[in-house]
Amino acid sequence: MKAENLDKDNKIVIDNQIQTAIASSNIPKIYANGFICAQTLSDVFVILQVNGQPSTILNLSYTTAKSLANDLKQRETGHQMMTVNEVNAKTKRK
Repeated sequence: MKAENLDKDNKIVIDNQIQTAIASSNIPKIYANGFICAQTLSDVFVILQVNGQPSTILNLSYTTAKSLANDLKQRETGHQMMTVNEVNAKTKRK
Protein backbone atom coordinates (compact mmCIF):
# COMPACT_ATOMS: atom_id res chain seq x y z
CA MET A 1 0.00 0.00 0.00
CA LYS A 2 1.50 3.31 -1.04
CA ALA A 3 1.64 5.62 1.95
CA GLU A 4 1.93 8.74 -0.21
CA ASN A 5 -1.55 8.10 -1.70
CA LEU A 6 -3.29 7.95 1.69
CA ASP A 7 -4.89 10.72 3.67
CA LYS A 8 -2.90 12.08 6.62
CA ASP A 9 -4.54 9.91 9.32
CA ASN A 10 -4.10 6.70 7.32
CA LYS A 11 -0.51 7.63 6.49
CA ILE A 12 0.23 8.00 10.20
CA VAL A 13 -1.28 4.56 10.87
CA ILE A 14 0.78 2.98 8.07
CA ASP A 15 3.97 4.75 9.23
CA ASN A 16 3.35 3.48 12.78
CA GLN A 17 2.80 -0.07 11.50
CA ILE A 18 6.06 0.09 9.55
CA GLN A 19 8.01 1.29 12.60
CA THR A 20 6.39 -1.35 14.83
CA ALA A 21 7.19 -4.12 12.34
CA ILE A 22 10.82 -3.02 11.96
CA ALA A 23 11.32 -2.82 15.73
CA SER A 24 9.58 -6.13 16.53
CA SER A 25 11.71 -9.12 17.39
CA ASN A 26 8.67 -11.35 16.78
CA ILE A 27 8.43 -10.58 13.05
CA PRO A 28 10.95 -12.45 10.88
CA LYS A 29 13.35 -10.31 8.85
CA ILE A 30 13.92 -12.05 5.51
CA TYR A 31 16.71 -11.35 3.02
CA ALA A 32 16.80 -12.56 -0.59
CA ASN A 33 19.04 -11.90 -3.55
CA GLY A 34 17.03 -14.00 -6.01
CA PHE A 35 13.56 -15.36 -6.57
CA ILE A 36 11.38 -17.69 -8.62
CA CYS A 37 7.73 -16.79 -9.29
CA ALA A 38 4.94 -19.23 -10.10
CA GLN A 39 1.18 -19.29 -9.89
CA THR A 40 -1.73 -21.61 -9.34
CA LEU A 41 -5.33 -21.03 -10.35
CA SER A 42 -5.92 -19.00 -7.20
CA ASP A 43 -2.58 -17.71 -5.89
CA VAL A 44 0.90 -16.52 -6.72
CA PHE A 45 3.92 -17.80 -4.90
CA VAL A 46 7.44 -16.48 -4.78
CA ILE A 47 10.32 -18.71 -3.76
CA LEU A 48 12.92 -16.39 -2.29
CA GLN A 49 16.53 -17.43 -2.74
CA VAL A 50 19.83 -16.62 -1.07
CA ASN A 51 22.82 -17.29 -3.32
CA GLY A 52 20.72 -19.51 -5.59
CA GLN A 53 19.30 -21.65 -2.80
CA PRO A 54 15.61 -21.54 -1.81
CA SER A 55 15.13 -19.90 1.59
CA THR A 56 11.48 -18.85 1.93
CA ILE A 57 8.16 -19.30 0.15
CA LEU A 58 5.88 -16.27 0.00
CA ASN A 59 2.25 -17.03 -0.97
CA LEU A 60 0.10 -14.11 -2.17
CA SER A 61 -3.40 -13.68 -3.50
CA TYR A 62 -3.52 -12.31 -7.05
CA THR A 63 -4.87 -9.00 -5.77
CA THR A 64 -2.06 -8.63 -3.24
CA ALA A 65 0.60 -9.66 -5.77
CA LYS A 66 -0.73 -7.16 -8.33
CA SER A 67 -0.85 -4.40 -5.70
CA LEU A 68 2.73 -5.17 -4.65
CA ALA A 69 3.96 -5.19 -8.26
CA ASN A 70 2.24 -1.88 -8.98
CA ASP A 71 3.63 -0.31 -5.81
CA LEU A 72 7.18 -1.41 -6.60
CA LYS A 73 6.91 -0.36 -10.24
CA GLN A 74 5.61 3.11 -9.42
CA ARG A 75 8.28 4.10 -6.93
CA GLU A 76 10.41 6.85 -8.36
CA THR A 77 13.88 7.16 -6.94
CA GLY A 78 15.66 8.86 -9.81
CA HIS A 79 18.09 5.92 -9.83
CA GLN A 80 17.94 3.28 -12.54
CA MET A 81 18.10 -0.18 -10.92
CA MET A 82 19.05 -3.10 -13.11
CA THR A 83 17.00 -6.29 -12.89
CA VAL A 84 18.65 -9.64 -12.17
CA ASN A 85 18.29 -10.52 -15.87
CA GLU A 86 20.00 -7.27 -16.90
CA VAL A 87 22.89 -7.88 -14.49
CA ASN A 88 23.27 -11.46 -15.78
CA ALA A 89 23.27 -10.27 -19.40
CA LYS A 90 25.93 -7.61 -18.74
CA THR A 91 28.21 -9.88 -16.68
CA LYS A 92 27.98 -13.00 -18.84
CA ARG A 93 31.37 -14.06 -20.09
CA LYS A 94 31.73 -14.42 -23.82
